[in-house]
Amino acid sequence: MNLKELCGKIGMDKEVQKQVSGIKPDIPEELLKELTEEEKAEKAYHKLLPLCKKEIRGLDMLAYMLYAALNTREKYRKMGIEETVFLKTMSCFSRFVNEYQSSYGVYGFDRGWWTWRQLSMTLFRVGELEYEFKKGEKKIFLHVPSDADIRISLCRNSVEDFHKFTGIFFSEMENWPVVMESWLLSPSLKYLLDKNSKIIQFGDCFQVEAWDKDDTEFLQWVYGRKDVAYQNLPESTTLQKNMKRYLQEGKKVGTATGYLLAFQEER
Repeated sequence: MNLKELCGKIGMDKEVQKQVSGIKPDIPEELLKELTEEEKAEKAYHKLLPLCKKEIRGLDMLAYMLYAALNTREKYRKMGIEETVFLKTMSCFSRFVNEYQSSYGVYGFDRGWWTWRQLSMTLFRVGELEYEFKKGEKKIFLHVPSDADIRISLCRNSVEDFHKFTGIFFSEMENWPVVMESWLLSPSLKYLLDKNSKIIQFGDCFQVEAWDKDDTEFLQWVYGRKDVAYQNLPESTTLQKNMKRYLQEGKKVGTATGYLLAFQEER
């Protein structure tokens, strides 16, 4: 597989494919390799940052990471992990590029601070959800991609398939607790959404242990960007409309942390 084939298989926009293909990795090969190594990946990302040109909005970082992904694919192959898991996991790059375009009206990539996890095989997407191994904490952190369908039945299938996956490839982590840190678990949501909404039903499957009321990451996920004054936030959905009013009243949404109990329709 080459870069063009990878871009096609993960659904990268053709305009972006063309731009990325024109960016050759004129950086040390060792840096690309380090992006795929668990202990070095984050540092490699920070080494790459000063080499990127601001005027092309992170597309050079995207190119470097996609070249690195070809090396990651080889690691998947040697371990015997299915190609479908690799492509599903690496589709994060296309998703993030599309989210950038939706927020700013042009294509760009600003999630390199996150995607070294996928490249270094500490984060995998299985079905609708993503799972990140935190070896230092002996926990598995669950993440919800923006294109995920969080119906309980699909989330349950994802968790079941992930446990089969870990049992085969990462058996030492098979019984680690699954934790989530997200605005989706915010206690405030019960004031903003109907109790039968998918988000509320999803959150009910977790035991919330902590709530950071002042965190503002939810703005990125609900409204597409964080640099917009509350009075100018869009109102395209019921959640956006209700949350905007809630924030203007001085109330907080924040981010909550909770342990997964089980994905069951009724608890």
